[in-house]
Amino acid sequence: MVGILLTVMELAIRAKEIMAVIIDFNGYFTTPETFVAKEFGIMTPTVDSAGHLIDEKGLFLPCCNWEELETDLQLFYTYIIDKINGIPWESGSIAANEQKNIFKHYLKNAKFIIVANTLKKKLLEQIIGDANKIICMTDLQYDDTDRLETNCPNHLRPNTNCAYDNVTRIKHFLSRTGLTNLINYARQGDTRYLDGPTKSFLEFFIQETFKDD
Repeated sequence: MVGILLTVMELAIRAKEIMAVIIDFNGYFTTPETFVAKEFGIMTPTVDSAGHLIDEKGLFLPCCNWEELETDLQLFYTYIIDKINGIPWESGSIAANEQKNIFKHYLKNAKFIIVANTLKKKLLEQIIGDANKIICMTDLQYDDTDRLETNCPNHLRPNTNCAYDNVTRIKHFLSRTGLTNLINYARQGDTRYLDGPTKSFLEFFIQETFKDD
């Protein structure tokens, strides 16, 4: 069920042989260099090899007392997270220090990870460490402009941006453009003759995405 966090054991079972995972999150800084996620949305664009589909979201509790934040960081949270995302500082149900463990359990066996843009890639790497094969949707001509509209109950107002809505939009984009089918074909062992040895089309797609890195 959406919004119910999985246990560590359930995460481990679901994580086996996952082809791709889409993740988005919104958060704040406790220092100018340290990012902390406040909310996240995560889902798989297709079922995995065991027939599982990840479709989750969550809110993290504050990592400290409001008064412990520097004034400029309080202003950042008030403007970005409170106003744009509509999430009060005190809201949440998951301990903030669990975000790394939760993200890594969802992502550790993904063949590749899908995020909206380069900024989210850098922030995700700060949370979980360096991760190979992170694909930025903006490299695929995806419009990642924040949509200030949501029905998610985690947000106080409907005219705010939601991480779960963002991953849903990405999933729909992948389906609409046929990229979800590439994931399905690759999982079923489909191959295409390309230059050199035969390889899955998805492998070719990933190599093309990262060839300039």
